Amino acid sequence: MIQRNDNHFPPIDNSALVIHKVVTVGKPETGNHPMQSDIRSKPGLCLPRSLFASIAVAALIAGCGSSSNDDDSQDAVVPRSIDFCRLQFPTAIGGDVGSVVTVFGRLFSAGLTDLSGANDTDPAIAASVGVGPDGSDPASDPGWSWTSGTANPGYNAGSPNYEANNDEYQADLTLPGPAGDYDFAFRFSGDAGVTFTYCDSGMGTTDGYDAADAGQLTSTAPPLSGLLLREYIEGSGNNKAVEIYNGTGGSVDLSTCEIRVYANASLTPTSITALSGNLAADAVVGVCNPFADAGIQVGCTIRDAAMNFTGNDAVALVCNAANIDVIGQIGIDPGLEWSNGGVGTRDETLRRNCLVTAGDTNGSDVFDPSVEWFAFALDDFSNFGVDHCP
Repeated sequence: MIQRNDNHFPPIDNSALVIHKVVTVGKPETGNHPMQSDIRSKPGLCLPRSLFASIAVAALIAGCGSSSNDDDSQDAVVPRSIDFCRLQFPTAIGGDVGSVVTVFGRLFSAGLTDLSGANDTDPAIAASVGVGPDGSDPASDPGWSWTSGTANPGYNAGSPNYEANNDEYQADLTLPGPAGDYDFAFRFSGDAGVTFTYCDSGMGTTDGYDAADAGQLTSTAPPLSGLLLREYIEGSGNNKAVEIYNGTGGSVDLSTCEIRVYANASLTPTSITALSGNLAADAVVGVCNPFADAGIQVGCTIRDAAMNFTGNDAVALVCNAANIDVIGQIGIDPGLEWSNGGVGTRDETLRRNCLVTAGDTNGSDVFDPSVEWFAFALDDFSNFGVDHCP
């Protein structure tokens, strides 16, 4: 056993240091591989490992006096050329924000993908699918996001548009929000993710990457029929609040939503509270005036001074510029409040009937609070921020 001295080289013994592989890093000419060579030290010469720390791609060292089973004795990853790649399928995607689509890309790497006619994987190859701003360059635009992919296990001679010399990879693409138009593309790396080649559809990299040939993606706002107002507080002073319930069955991005107040029969919003965050399925979130009593603050998550209304002001939950639920009747002055059968919108807390599963999207229709709501006393905050339905 060689004893190392922290300040000097270890004593020389009869061991031989072996550098199994040295890889010269750099961008090779198309179709060529970086140079590789085997270097062996003279018998009896033992060099410290620290001498080799500056080598950019790790040369694997058998070690002085260590056996061939030493943990350091492994083959380095050999870079592969990315000679051609293409976004294969689909080349156009449409769907709701948050939905997932599997995207396929193809790769040709000479001396690798043309070996067997099926996928010939290699640790140097890394693949991913990405989505970014419409018309942008994925190589330089920071707005792109990427998801790693794997070789398609079902790729063979029976696959659609099979190409014997190319391998096929797949990755799951999550449709981004907010709703709108985006580009998507595949990319491949031949050096385990250090550098990438970006692939569009059509001719692929044969004619370089062109945003005009990128995959086209349109994401749409998911249906929000189960998103609704479940509690309404029109209390004394600044005790104004609403509670939103998510009954859609999935998470909802509230950044596309807002609370609009239509005061004094106005047909346009007189105040707007922007919402934020993701609301989980079957969860509620409280929106309140920041100066409301402590009993409301306990259940409140989103606070805004614009949450200020009286019993004759219509209050609407709006997402993606569409009414999702409306309390009151927009453009109508009911007097002091909308009221029927002892249930009204002034000086009361209203909690919705749990059998109601969709909001009132028509802000112009007649509003009768007794149809879907139960009345509770002025400044009753006992259930605010906690879903009152089983």
